[in-house]
Amino acid sequence: MLRVSSLVFIIGAICSYIPLFMGDSMLATIFFAAGVTISLFIWYVLAINRDAHYKELVKKGFFDDKDMRANKLFMKRRAIPYVIAYTFSFTALQLSSMGAMKVLIENAYVLSEISDTAKLMEVLGKEYMIYSAVFLVSLISTAFLFYKLIDIIYNDEVKMQLIVSKKKRIPALVPGPISIWTVVLFTLISYGVFSWYFRYKLMIVQVLYGRFREKLKEFEKSTQKEEDVKKQFLQNTESAEKLKERYSSLLENAQDVNKRKEVIAALFRDLGKLSTKDAGTILRDLFDKALLSESEYKKLFKLLF
Repeated sequence: MLRVSSLVFIIGAICSYIPLFMGDSMLATIFFAAGVTISLFIWYVLAINRDAHYKELVKKGFFDDKDMRANKLFMKRRAIPYVIAYTFSFTALQLSSMGAMKVLIENAYVLSEISDTAKLMEVLGKEYMIYSAVFLVSLISTAFLFYKLIDIIYNDEVKMQLIVSKKKRIPALVPGPISIWTVVLFTLISYGVFSWYFRYKLMIVQVLYGRFREKLKEFEKSTQKEEDVKKQFLQNTESAEKLKERYSSLLENAQDVNKRKEVIAALFRDLGKLSTKDAGTILRDLFDKALLSESEYKKLFKLLF
């Protein structure tokens, strides 16, 4: 699970808004570009974390059940393509707005003396019209993609956590889906400040839930290991009991000397496959039942231990 430091959020927000109070246009552009870059980087990290969580659930079969398939239909497989599209759209929006503003500033004196709209458009020229058209299209696409990013990254995260909580009884860290229009409204009212806060909170949710999943994996591994040890112990115990019963019968019926030697040789071989404790227990039990002579017992004991 990737994590972006809170310091990066602070630096990104400062770089995004400090140009509004700067007189140096070149320096303001540099700061603004840095802020935009950090903002897009955060979107990418959030999308990567979301996609990783989705792939993990698919791999574990959380979407195989019929009641889960319905939830899957409402979730996109990947969020990264939407972030890429948002990057191009948002960049086009910023560049077109800067281009249009540049044209307006260059013709500010002339425009102040023109009141006719047709004449105004003629003075601004095709360059301004192109910038305006690109700005309008990119504004609509950016708003749409921003809406989709909130839905895919945040609300899908909520759905995935709820799916896990239902199937594995793990509590979700988020109560439920958020109203996307509320986020959009607060983002517009706050001039984008709420977007930084929203993404920061979402990052915290992703990181905390990721850590929780890692702890759960460690617990499941330790539990599985304990179960494997218990299972192996039971298998060894069962194997030792069967071995003891088998050789008790063989030694009891082995009256011929050569046959007895073959049985003892086989006993030595099979005891060597067991743990020291189990082998010693079986050997002692056979000796106590007088199925092994003292010399045979001592010889086997010496060879095995």
